[in-house]
Amino acid sequence: MKRALWSLLHLVGATVFVLVMITRMAQATDLPDTPDLAISAFADTCTVRGLTADQAEARMRAHVAALGGNGLPFRLEFYDITLEPTNLRVTPGTDRRCEVAFSGVHTAPATAALLDLMQRPPVFGQPIPLPITHSPSPGTAFIEGRQLTQRVAAVVHVGTRDTATGPETFINVERLVPSEPDQT
Repeated sequence: MKRALWSLLHLVGATVFVLVMITRMAQATDLPDTPDLAISAFADTCTVRGLTADQAEARMRAHVAALGGNGLPFRLEFYDITLEPTNLRVTPGTDRRCEVAFSGVHTAPATAALLDLMQRPPVFGQPIPLPITHSPSPGTAFIEGRQLTQRVAAVVHVGTRDTATGPETFINVERLVPSEPDQT
């Protein structure tokens, strides 16, 4: 009798354990994957004006946490030298950069998300020729110059590059130094 009771308790305990594990696995699969988190964090943060590097990172961390993630499961590179100095290499002719990069080749969803983002406020204006400082590189899936305001333009870029751990996808937007007002 005792042996049957213990066997039954073990069976119930094992069943509960399996159900808990199945539930946790189902919840884990509901979380967005790293490319989705990176792309949506880019869309949520990289077009917001007036952010410092710390504020941009905090905003991305909050975005990832709101979607059930933890930390930043992707690399962020951000500077706005009109607000604070940076130790990052500044692309010549730019004063602000926001980039996310993550493992794998995911240029199709990244480009689709970027094109969608450029159609929403703040609308990314009209395409312009790329400045001499920007050009397609190996792995470029999309690159375009955009006139944001009369004096301010930006370059958006999606591509892949090789790293020590394999290919990574990147999405970035770089704001060009504003042009001088027309003196005529």
